[in-house]
Amino acid sequence: MKTLKICNKKVALGTQKFLSLAVARRSVSEIEIPVTIINGVKDGPLLGIIAGEHGCEYPGIMTTLKLSQEISPKELSGVLAILPIVNVPSFENRTMWVNPIDQDRLWDKYPGKLDGTMSQIITYNVFHEIILKCNYVLHLHSGDLNEALFPHIIFRKTGKKDVDNILNDFVSLFKMQYALEYHEPEGNGTLLVEASKRGIPTILLESGQKGVLDEESVNLFYNGILNVMKYLKMIKGKPTFTKPTMLSGAVDVLAKNGGILHSYVKLGTYVKKGELLGEILNVRGEIAEKIKSPIDGVALAHVTWAAVDPGFLPQLYTNYLYEIGRAGSAEKSR
Repeated sequence: MKTLKICNKKVALGTQKFLSLAVARRSVSEIEIPVTIINGVKDGPLLGIIAGEHGCEYPGIMTTLKLSQEISPKELSGVLAILPIVNVPSFENRTMWVNPIDQDRLWDKYPGKLDGTMSQIITYNVFHEIILKCNYVLHLHSGDLNEALFPHIIFRKTGKKDVDNILNDFVSLFKMQYALEYHEPEGNGTLLVEASKRGIPTILLESGQKGVLDEESVNLFYNGILNVMKYLKMIKGKPTFTKPTMLSGAVDVLAKNGGILHSYVKLGTYVKKGELLGEILNVRGEIAEKIKSPIDGVALAHVTWAAVDPGFLPQLYTNYLYEIGRAGSAEKSR
């Protein structure tokens, strides 16, 4: 790719620049997010790497920093557009899940709008300045401060054969045991849906837990990204493929009673419908609720707070206990 103009700056062929993208304005200051552009010496695709949408999910953020330091433009065909921290207010304030300025989630606010909330303004600028210029996007997530995840890939087919073929290949380029096909409504506002349906194949990668910066997750992300770059012929080497077990959608298991959660299920294991996942105890130590799996599937995630509340609180997920990937054609392997 020739000289690239991004964030109102030009990045010449064979160079790397660390830039800032102004995404929103507060009363006396601008919110800027860091952007690294690596423009290779040869022509090729523009691959976007996005992390830090939740500011306390550190393995994805560290992976992007590693890419910025270890990928040389002299060995690259095409362009890497790396956004290590999309939700800067969350990162700076150590805030889980949301943008602390408006207590809203960036997760489902794409493609954003300029006359919306602060989070919608941020996602608008990220989407239109960076995402729409990409040919492909990899979206990195990890377990937030109160969340544990079993490594998995999330994608959503578009009905466009060329895009879906690439998505099918992408899920096999990371050494993860499970891939979850998303079935939420088409206009649900997530980056993986909104970019893919615009012809930009996008997958979401999950690994890590409790806000810990673990090297295993960083290496899983990093090596998989290098494998994608080999597949796209951005760097030298032959890609390797690992066929994951496919899961058909997921179900969130929510608390109906408040109390203290005692969790029994080990993440990554197959559970049957009606199987006991955990129990909520009241302050007298009595069982207030038995938590059972609503479906056959694989336990992919759970919130690690022991204290739980009833009722739906989307900003903090205090009643979200487990996420179960629907088995579908998944092998029942433990």
